[in-house]
Amino acid sequence: MKETILALFNPQNEFFQLTNDSKRITHIALSSFIMPVLFVFIAAALTQFVFAPLYFGDPTQASHTARELFGLFVMFGTSVVAIFLWVRFFEGRPFYTIGFTKTGALKKYLFGFATGLLMNSAVVGIMALFGCIEIGVDSSATIGIGAIGGVTIFFFGFLIQGASEEILARGWMFQVIGARYQPWIGVLITSVFFALLHLGNSGINPFAVLNLFLFATLMCLYVMKDGNIWAACAWHSSWNWVMGNVFGLSVSGTGEKVSLFNLNTTGNELITGGGFGPEGSLVTSIVLLVAIVLVGMVILKRKRSY
Repeated sequence: MKETILALFNPQNEFFQLTNDSKRITHIALSSFIMPVLFVFIAAALTQFVFAPLYFGDPTQASHTARELFGLFVMFGTSVVAIFLWVRFFEGRPFYTIGFTKTGALKKYLFGFATGLLMNSAVVGIMALFGCIEIGVDSSATIGIGAIGGVTIFFFGFLIQGASEEILARGWMFQVIGARYQPWIGVLITSVFFALLHLGNSGINPFAVLNLFLFATLMCLYVMKDGNIWAACAWHSSWNWVMGNVFGLSVSGTGEKVSLFNLNTTGNELITGGGFGPEGSLVTSIVLLVAIVLVGMVILKRKRSY
């Protein structure tokens, strides 16, 4: 087991080598909790108390959809800027070294997006086979043809949101911990952190926490496989957008009001995920575990071929 873990999470992976020219690599005391929380706090505080009042005047009078879109673009965008400033001026290295290398970038991004879409569809498809998916009726939601404009805007918003969370958790946290210490330590810390980050979400349950941990682990493996974070960013964005704005299902406890379809979950919460949505279900656990095994096999096979 130890040999397998070391083979999967090789400290000589090209992803960690991107930090070689850094003036300094952030210490684990800062990178494992303090700075990630600070990045999130700064982005949330600036958005709520500065940017939102400037844009809306009175944010409480804006619609739920408008506030959600504003958060996707502005709050998550602000967190990227905060991380950029830290990497550039404290660690003393170019921002691209967090995993935005040029070689094969578009191909890897498209692959990640397609994989997220397929895995999302697999989860919903399995739930439908168990009779746990039904067509919903919500007069307050914008559904179908009339939702295309909003769905498109959400698409770009989730491109920023997914990339932002991957830049924080995988591009920065996982990289600096893995480069300075050991990659498996980075996987453990970033996966726990990512799960804890969502504990305040509506409908959280034990399977939701497990799936958040499994998802984070899968994204670490994606990064190790590719040597960059392009596919991870795309997978994350694809999953959230498809789940919420294509299928109309809850994303991490947050329901969407603008979607192409209006699906609802019904029945056994072990299969549906309850209030957290499909991400809190056993079905998602199984799909994520299968993906982890498959990506892990690719990494091990590639290592044996050297």
